[in-house]
Amino acid sequence: MRHFLTIGCLVLTVGVCGAAPEKAQDVTLKKTIIKSNELTFDYKKSTAIFVGDVFVQDPGIKMTSDKMNVLFDSTNEVKSVTASGNVRLWHDDITATCKRAIYQAQKGEVILLGNARLKRGDDLLKGDEITFWLDKEIIKCKPGYLEIMSNSEAPKLR
Repeated sequence: MRHFLTIGCLVLTVGVCGAAPEKAQDVTLKKTIIKSNELTFDYKKSTAIFVGDVFVQDPGIKMTSDKMNVLFDSTNEVKSVTASGNVRLWHDDITATCKRAIYQAQKGEVILLGNARLKRGDDLLKGDEITFWLDKEIIKCKPGYLEIMSNSEAPKLR
C-alpha cells in the first residue's frame, strides 16, 4: 500500500471505488483499491475510516475486514493501516486471519493480533501476536505454536 491513491484523486462511494485515469505513458503505475460500505475522510487529520465489507487490493497484499483506519503522511502516502474485525489477508503464498492487523508501510511490517493464524502451504503458525515483513523471510510469533506438515516426497532419514 505504499503507493496509495492521492487524496485529491480519491473517489469512493458506498461499495464502489474509482480513481483518476492512469497516465498512458506510465504503464508501471501501481494502484491500491479500497472498497467499503462507508468511508469517512478527514483531510485535517489525514485519516480515512472504512466501515463494512472492507476489501483492499494492493500490488503486494490483499485484505478484507469489517473496519479499517488508514493514516497518511504529509505527502499523501500511506503511513499505517489498522484493520479490525474478521481480518483476512493474502501475501504471496501466505494467508492469514486475526481479529486485528496493523500494517506499518515504511517498515513493510504486518502485525496480526488476537487469535492470529498464518498459513503457508500446509504449514500453520498460531499465536496471540504474529509479526512478519513483506520483503523479508522473517516471522515472529508470541506465544508460538507451529504445525509443519512433512513432505511425503522428501527422502526419509533412517
